[in-house]
This record gives sequence, structure tokens and C-alpha cells, in this order.
Amino acid sequence: MPLQKKTKDIEHTLNKPLVVAIEQLSTGEWTIQPQSDFRNEANDRFKVKDEKGNTLRQNLEGEWTTRRAAGTPTKPHSDPKHTPILMREGEVLMFACSSPYSFEIWADRDPSVDVSPEAPNNPFGWTSPQSAARQGTITAKVLASPLDANNVATQPGPTEQRFYKFTAWVHTDTDLIVVDPDGSCDR
Repeated sequence: MPLQKKTKDIEHTLNKPLVVAIEQLSTGEWTIQPQSDFRNEANDRFKVKDEKGNTLRQNLEGEWTTRRAAGTPTKPHSDPKHTPILMREGEVLMFACSSPYSFEIWADRDPSVDVSPEAPNNPFGWTSPQSAARQGTITAKVLASPLDANNVATQPGPTEQRFYKFTAWVHTDTDLIVVDPDGSCDR
């Protein structure tokens, strides 16, 4: 697959990060998704059309179909109770637990699709899970590929891997909760 052109602006910076909440939906049900203030924007990103008139959601589903492993879901981001994390290269995310618990977070290539071998394993360049104390946050910047004069990437970045699996370990007062939704990267 050819390296992609950067066509979208960075919207989330250190001064205005995309807040990603690790939150309990109901007893025993947890998720990781954009905080409620960011969900409409996150959903709107999936509707953005490319120069061919395809939405990002259509492009993600098409790429998922061609790269997915046997026995995995036929579409990415298919849980109706979960808003996927859609980050752009160069953007800043801030992870926070909606309950006052300490947590760790990790992101790696989604095992449901073939890997893009030259793209980073982790979209932030982390080599191990990151930890936050009780009521703490973790701020991370999505790696960005260098661009040529035409805004085309000169080396593979998180966008070429595209699909990432997030995992959080939440330390409640009585349990260790494992939460593992997915996310995607765009340029």
C-alpha cells in the first residue's frame, strides 16, 4: 500500500488534548472511548470524505476487510455501546479513568488484522505500558511520519498500521479490571 498523504488538520494539542476515558458503563462492563464531550466529534470524523467521495468509515471497513485475520469480526469498531478512538498523527491524547482509580494503559497493533511491518508497534512510541496514580492522567502524542513537500509521508507511521488494540488495567479498591477496546489512526 502506498504511503498516505496528510489531508486533515491536527485538532488536538497539548492545550486541547483528545480526552480518552477509561470508564465503567455498568456493573462489570468497562470501556475506553473518547470522553462524552468528544464523542460527537469522534463520530463526525468517521463521516469525513476523501477525494474519491468515500467516508473514513467506508475506507476503514474496506481496509479491515482486506487485512482481517480469519475468525475476527467482519467490521472494525462494531460495538454500538463504544465510540472508537480515532486519532490523527501528531495529535495529543490524554487518558483518564472516570473513577478515581490508578491504571495502566498500552496500545499495540491490533491482532485482528495483518500488520504493516514497517509501521510502529505502538502509535505513541511507548515500549511498555504507561501508569497513572489514583486520579492521574497520561498524556501522549501520536507519532507523526515526516512529510515531503506534497504532504505525503516519507516513511510508514501509525496510519499505515491503522488499527490498534488498547488495553487498560484498572486497579479498583478490590479488583484488577482489564479493558481492551480498539482504536484507529489517520493522517
